[in-house]
Amino acid sequence: MPIRIRPYEEDHVAAVRDFNRRLSGRTFPFPESAVPEWLPPAPGSRLYQEQYLALDGGVVRGGYILKLQDFSLAGAALPIGYYHSAVAEGIADPKYGTVGVQLLLDALRRSPLLYALGMGGFDRPLPQMLQAAGWTLGAVPFHFRVAHPARFLRNIRPLRANRARRTAMDLAAFSGAGWAGLRLVQLLRTRRPQPAPVAEIVPSFGDWADDVWHKSRLHYPFLAVRDRETLETLYPGARFLRLKIAAGGSLLGWAVALDTAMQQDQYFGNMRLGSLVDFLAKPEDAFPVVHAAAAFLAGRGVDLIVANQGHAAWTAAFHRAGFWQGPSNFLFGASRALAKRLPGGGSDPGQLFLTRGDGDGPIHL
Repeated sequence: MPIRIRPYEEDHVAAVRDFNRRLSGRTFPFPESAVPEWLPPAPGSRLYQEQYLALDGGVVRGGYILKLQDFSLAGAALPIGYYHSAVAEGIADPKYGTVGVQLLLDALRRSPLLYALGMGGFDRPLPQMLQAAGWTLGAVPFHFRVAHPARFLRNIRPLRANRARRTAMDLAAFSGAGWAGLRLVQLLRTRRPQPAPVAEIVPSFGDWADDVWHKSRLHYPFLAVRDRETLETLYPGARFLRLKIAAGGSLLGWAVALDTAMQQDQYFGNMRLGSLVDFLAKPEDAFPVVHAAAAFLAGRGVDLIVANQGHAAWTAAFHRAGFWQGPSNFLFGASRALAKRLPGGGSDPGQLFLTRGDGDGPIHL
């Protein structure tokens, strides 16, 4: 019986559970709810998710999630799809090796202007399949700033890959040499904007967020809609730290941050991680916004502050604010149809405004 791609409905839940049991330990489980837990469709909403399954009769052989959102593309508002959480039984049984391709083709039929984000690195199966399909791929730069050097040295796992490195970093942490060295170098690299910006934590986004959106959107050729309504949908609840940033009495922009106590994380160990999940301002105001948001997180006592962003103005802002740029496994992939609409064909992240907020949320932060 041929594989059919169909919307995920309530009577498929038991088959999805069976699918997850068969693939247990090989990949993440596909959602066992027919209604998306995050961004479910709602009447009149322009920001929502749809779930689709690859069905072999009544047996599930794969699935994917399609997030739909309006973007400002060269000033015009267009709905663009985000392809994510795709999983197929081909990873366990070669008999179903084509299911992954079928899922992608189905998503492209539903949303030709399609992108993928994150993906874990160029060596992973999804980006390799996207490259083979003619997509344009590039890494979105990763920025980090050390707030507590000793904790950073003891916990940053990619830099502690062997015994010799672990010993050297532990010695630097406990002796104080690492603390002093990192503090000094970071201090020398950090600039201070004038007038000094201030980050105010607010309970919600107000009309001022719409002002930031309208003043900023035409400065970026590719930018997801970030008006007040969208932000309230993407960042609900007390977990998100919403920062309104101003200087000299003038509103500059905003940032959304997280303060997370990591537990045996494969990258950050047991650090207290500060994340700049999303942010927006005009390009000329990027530096004070980054500086104020980083100062806010440092003041809360985080050990490390991280963000992903490739736009040239923001990359320069992170550098001026004392951030380092490290290896990135946070990839952006554009379908052929979307790449044709992007500046530089989508291959230059310096022309694209992308944050973790444009993906499937800060699920690992």
